[in-house]
Amino acid sequence: MEYYTVDDFASLKKYDVHVHLNTNETSLVEQSEDDNLKLITINVDVASEFPTIDEQEDVAVKLSEKFPQTVNYASTFSVNNFNDDIWIEETIERLKNSFSRGATILNSMRYSISSQKIKFL
Repeated sequence: MEYYTVDDFASLKKYDVHVHLNTNETSLVEQSEDDNLKLITINVDVASEFPTIDEQEDVAVKLSEKFPQTVNYASTFSVNNFNDDIWIEETIERLKNSFSRGATILNSMRYSISSQKIKFL
């Protein structure tokens, strides 16, 4: 049986599909690039612990443009004003904008939303 060794580390493709890159500081991304580690930074709607969704997306876009082979990002949406009539329109517009800026996936795992409102996805 053949096994990988430490010498194989840099040549093996690796993926971290759940990171939160919320700063323009690039040392982690640069190290990931050196280590052949692809990253997906997950944007979240957690106002008390994270930057705003817009701020997270701005960082994600900058890093994915600077390191296109290393950084991808997951967009998200807010459930604030969920019961407002314009929530669906605003959310669709936000997601269209995110995907046009480079988002590759949608993070909506934390939300329990009625099937009537989620149909647009």
